[in-house]
Amino acid sequence: MSNAQLPPHGNTVYPWPLWVSGSVHRVKQGKHFNVTTKSFCSSLRCHARRKGLSVETRVKGGTVTFRFFPRDSE
Repeated sequence: MSNAQLPPHGNTVYPWPLWVSGSVHRVKQGKHFNVTTKSFCSSLRCHARRKGLSVETRVKGGTVTFRFFPRDSE
């Protein structure tokens, strides 16, 4: 699980190299990200698409659990 803490506001830079490793990460709104969970999940999907990956997300309250993985070749 990710323990990286982020700045409280501003142009937040997420630790993408850590997050795209294939491990499961659990982050909390207000501690690891400062946008809505919907917006955060959208950022995860956009990053996955840019990197040629897929991402699974689960939202429970203000907590998002996610994992990046290789996109299936079609």
